[in-house]
Amino acid sequence: MDYFALRFMRFLLITFTTAVVASSVALAVEVPPGFADVRWGASVADSKRAFAQRPGVELAEEAPGRILFHRGQFADYPVDHWELEFGAKGFWRGAVYLTIPTGNAPDGALLRNRQFDNLAASLTKKYGKPSPQPGAANAAEVTWKLNDPATGRKGAYTVFLRYSWAPYEFLIRYSYDPSAAQNGPPASGTKGNKDL
Repeated sequence: MDYFALRFMRFLLITFTTAVVASSVALAVEVPPGFADVRWGASVADSKRAFAQRPGVELAEEAPGRILFHRGQFADYPVDHWELEFGAKGFWRGAVYLTIPTGNAPDGALLRNRQFDNLAASLTKKYGKPSPQPGAANAAEVTWKLNDPATGRKGAYTVFLRYSWAPYEFLIRYSYDPSAAQNGPPASGTKGNKDL
């Protein structure tokens, strides 16, 4: 082989290796193993036991397929209420409605805006760049759609952050689509704040 053929083969090998490494890093984005210490697929009884361990949380209401709790903390923020939803395969969606802070930060910005910015930054650090979405006229919203790490299937997990001013609402919702995740929910996830 001549010199140029060897250089070209080396170039192809380096390009292929870089592509493999880059794709494995992209697939290494963590997915939430559940929500607020409740694993995806958990039963209603297991979910109630997990929430009984959270300081200050009180069971407020229980209906078929849904449990509502009041108070407590999520990622160091005070909570107004929590909602857990259950389907045929157990727990699949959880939402936390945070207490909307009043007042201003030292730099004059509204505390509620800072709370949204801080949570969006923390979630982006953990789950990567959010999915593109159109803006809402009465809310700030960010969504992370995460692929199943075992199959690569898109959208098996969703994290949704919303701050609305009509009506006032501050919500973080995690969901798991059991039909999209072929091998069941992830076994673990530990990067960053345990609630996020």
